[in-house]
Amino acid sequence: MPVRTVAIDVESAQVNAQIKTLQNREDEIQKLIDGMQALKDSISEERLVLENRIRELEAERYPVNWLPSELLVVIFTVVVASSPTTCNAGRLSTMEEYGVGYVLSLVKDIMLGSEVGRTTQQAFH
Repeated sequence: MPVRTVAIDVESAQVNAQIKTLQNREDEIQKLIDGMQALKDSISEERLVLENRIRELEAERYPVNWLPSELLVVIFTVVVASSPTTCNAGRLSTMEEYGVGYVLSLVKDIMLGSEVGRTTQQAFH
């Protein structure tokens, strides 16, 4: 076998060994990247859960959110039913014409069982 062929075979073996080493390193690095991505995904998911909880807690600051949904439906149904929708200068005016005080007085009436509350309860039963 010529000397040059032997030298090529030796160098090829060395280069192949280096390629194998680099492939192994790439595989190890990819495993690390995959692990870091899984960790990042887990942290992101946990952060989203906590952000949702903050939104829920912030919503609980407002007393209107303490009322049962059924009661809110009744209140707003009464408000809408008691005022026909009209067009006023290019905008609808129904509940926006009522202030917070009016809506809260309806809540009080319904909760305390006033005539409005009894009428509303009868309408839904």
